Amino acid sequence: MQLQPHFLFNTLNAISVLVHKDPESADEMITRLSDLLRLTIDKFGQKKVTLKEEIEFINSYFDIQKIRYKERLNVEVNIDSSVFDKEVPALILQPVVENSIKYAVEPSSEQINILISAFVKNDYLIIEIGDNGPGLNGSIREGVGIKNIKARLEQMYDNNNLFNINNSPEGGVKTIIKIPTE
Repeated sequence: MQLQPHFLFNTLNAISVLVHKDPESADEMITRLSDLLRLTIDKFGQKKVTLKEEIEFINSYFDIQKIRYKERLNVEVNIDSSVFDKEVPALILQPVVENSIKYAVEPSSEQINILISAFVKNDYLIIEIGDNGPGLNGSIREGVGIKNIKARLEQMYDNNNLFNINNSPEGGVKTIIKIPTE
């Protein structure tokens, strides 16, 4: 349920196009989708996972998107291995990353860079997701995914100031998720 249905349908549509144009890429996309769905099922019902597990999941998601968008999508994950064992809510990154794909990569013909970093500061695991897309146009319209993240964070940690999404001073959008470490 956490994976957006339109992602699944878009992926299946992309596969159906690739089957005739580029069978090798279609085969690769089917394999990656299978891996992603397996990871999702394995985590079903778990409220928390390690950051390492969450990054493995999001990397599987990116693998599919890289087949779709090729050179238009560049991803960098910059995480110190010392924070990989920190617990985070399961599937917390996917809606944020999907927004970067939908609002930055899809409408652009240029290469979009997505950077994910994580570090500990002041008793919080800080996860930053940034892109160099067009940024937020006007006010932030929170979709189901963002509302879900905020609600989950507030419910799990009794704090409604753990999620922030804004235009980045360098351009694009920067999302910050804070997870209490104690």
